[in-house]
Amino acid sequence: MSTISTAGMHPLLSSVVHLPFQKAGSDVGCSEFTFKHFQRAIQAHLHILSAQSAMNELEQHKTWQALMRGEVIAVECLDDETLVFHVRGKTFGKYVDMRFAYLKEMWYIQAVTSIHDRPFWRSRLRYLLSLGGGVVAAASLGFALANHGTTPVTQQGASDWAVANGYELVKKTPPVLASSPPAKATLSETKAASPNPTYVFTFKLGMPVTDISSFLQKQHLINDAYAFDQVLKASGADKSIWPGTYTFTSGMSQNQILQVLKSKPTH
Repeated sequence: MSTISTAGMHPLLSSVVHLPFQKAGSDVGCSEFTFKHFQRAIQAHLHILSAQSAMNELEQHKTWQALMRGEVIAVECLDDETLVFHVRGKTFGKYVDMRFAYLKEMWYIQAVTSIHDRPFWRSRLRYLLSLGGGVVAAASLGFALANHGTTPVTQQGASDWAVANGYELVKKTPPVLASSPPAKATLSETKAASPNPTYVFTFKLGMPVTDISSFLQKQHLINDAYAFDQVLKASGADKSIWPGTYTFTSGMSQNQILQVLKSKPTH
């Protein structure tokens, strides 16, 4: 997709090009593009995004997250009312280019314009490899130039030069250092290793179960709060969690966390 020229465009619109899509929309005053809005808008384009012409809810959510983090390639202003954002995001190993329209505080998906692999010559890995190769080559060249035309200095060469010029080499004896008393072990060294950190969450009556998933993700006990919400629903645990205090330990597996939530909490 060719980049659209921003010449003559309002400076605010030009300033959001190359920003993440979510931030760009917020900066120009657009309302939030929620997952529910995306889920409705994407239905007409599923046959392009998926060979099976279907994507489950979790796959659609991951695609939405990828586009929200995606780069704004260009912005158009149509009829002084509609804003069109050209966005590129990476999902399921592919780069996806999409056109999003914003009109009267509503988001629409105009088109999926491209699904492709980024060429290797444009990747950061290629850049880093070429940069690393240049540094190694420069270091090798500098070393070669520094040693060009010089004779390595050896102990025998130094002795011959001293004799020839009337000097006598004196071998230095290293000073004898007074033995210092053995260092005492510090409190932190003698203290037994502390156990894995624990995290306490109090689930109150009327609180949504999603608050638990958000807490677990914030403490890095799970990777994706939305995915864990689906696990709670699938296992039925979301309907059997009692109000009370739950304690989680760093390093717990997903099954162990589920067992904690299914057990009777402390009050």
